[in-house]
Amino acid sequence: MFLVGWDIDSRVRLIGEEPPNDGAPEHLRDFLEHLVKANPDLRIHILLWDFSVLYSLEREPVPALNLAWTTPPQIEVCLDDVVPFGSSHHQKTVIIDGKVAFCGGLDLTNNRWDTRDHDHKNPYRMDPAGEAYGPFHDMQCVVDGDAAASLTDLIKERWERAACRKPHCPETDNDPWPDGVTTLFENHEIAIARTVPPMGEREGIHEIQQLYIDMINKAEKSIYLENQYFATASIAKVLAARLQECPDLEVIMVSSKQPFGFLEAHSMASGQRRFMSYFEDLDLLDRVRFVYPRVPDGSEEGQDVQIHAKLTIVDDQLFRVGSANLNNRSMGTDGECDLALEASSKTDSEAISRIRNDLLAEHLGLSIDQVSDGIKQRGNIRSFIDTRKEEGRTLVEIDYSMDTNEKMAEIVQAIADPERPGNVSQFAGDMLSARPGGLQIRGRYMVLGGAIVILALTYLLVM
Repeated sequence: MFLVGWDIDSRVRLIGEEPPNDGAPEHLRDFLEHLVKANPDLRIHILLWDFSVLYSLEREPVPALNLAWTTPPQIEVCLDDVVPFGSSHHQKTVIIDGKVAFCGGLDLTNNRWDTRDHDHKNPYRMDPAGEAYGPFHDMQCVVDGDAAASLTDLIKERWERAACRKPHCPETDNDPWPDGVTTLFENHEIAIARTVPPMGEREGIHEIQQLYIDMINKAEKSIYLENQYFATASIAKVLAARLQECPDLEVIMVSSKQPFGFLEAHSMASGQRRFMSYFEDLDLLDRVRFVYPRVPDGSEEGQDVQIHAKLTIVDDQLFRVGSANLNNRSMGTDGECDLALEASSKTDSEAISRIRNDLLAEHLGLSIDQVSDGIKQRGNIRSFIDTRKEEGRTLVEIDYSMDTNEKMAEIVQAIADPERPGNVSQFAGDMLSARPGGLQIRGRYMVLGGAIVILALTYLLVM
């Protein structure tokens, strides 16, 4: 088994919409211990980015120590720092016996659990300190067959680079497909798209960005996007150009109400404003909806749902889900992995349409059939969304005109959302009179570099 994430927290509770009734522990570390004690041949490899702890004080301090010091030897933990300066590993993947793979936007960490009804009274939506957090929306897909085998090969290769040894993966004849999960596509080709930053003599891989461009340029009627960020100028330009080429095309973008925290507010918010300016300048806003989900919570204003999914659906033909945000980092700086497929039959097209309508039904508090009928009656998705504006559970237009200090935003964006890792090194060199090494920076050197950058930003903030 491989557990791969940007962040993993050993304290996270593994529960569904109802508490488990199999007698197994609920918390991740205890659950993994339970698994290896029940099956001594099982080997669990936990792989996460080494320096996610620098990004947020709410994360578990040094999670590898909490796992490695207290778990049996069958559980190995590797902190992966084999990235250029300024990059991160952002993939979120779980591999079971090399035969089943989960891939998407969800990390096994805190403040990620929720149900699709986003009930504000749900007692399980709590962090390890017992504090409630807001509604959360994410998505993963599960695959088997050749797709799972290929993802396994990618993760094994990454483990070998980071741990400097091959993972121990015993062969098994079992079929680990999860009970109760219905397949939407069978015997279907699945594409794996990656972002791999350049490092040393290794060239970068930018399949994520190219796939976005290719998908958009195939659109005729609708592009439905769910993403944590909308800040990549190159993608906004392609979207705007396609809207000009196709008068019947509409773009629905579902995201969070507003960026969270200082770094996001000064990088993603300004990027978001620039993203939308391409539609404004070409007078295309009437065919674009940039919205966030709102759910009732007993108050007059309701509660917004945090969007962490990374999903794209084009017409009823193209489907994609993975780890990549629509920001610069995911295009060329961070390690990412997305899965995509193209409909090859009417059944496939109906399945893709149903996924989109199911998501809209969740956000609007309706059934899938109500969404499908509403879109048919109104003639397009955006007009149907507009009819639900006054409802308690609905999609609300995002105010992207958030004011930020442009000088500060430019400085923060150069570090928080660079197009390529070299841009971070160059910026750090210019700002701090440092000379970027251009090669792998490990351990304490990378921590020191990150600390310098954070201190510099803190200094600029209080000036």
